[in-house]
Amino acid sequence: EFRRVLFRSKEEIKFKIQNVYGIWYVEGRNLNECEVNLWDKLEDYLTIKLKSLEYCKNQPHRLTAFK
Repeated sequence: EFRRVLFRSKEEIKFKIQNVYGIWYVEGRNLNECEVNLWDKLEDYLTIKLKSLEYCKNQPHRLTAFK
């Protein structure tokens, strides 16, 4: 039973990671506070602790973007 719960959790985390890409909005008094708030928001969504975070320019999804 424990293995099944663990497996389900891994699958859920993989699903959330695949769907976490996008634009996230946070507020803060300075850049550092914004980064901390973003980190916390992503960890809350994923329900796991993050090891690192990468930033990139806005990259609209090819199937939903329009010209």
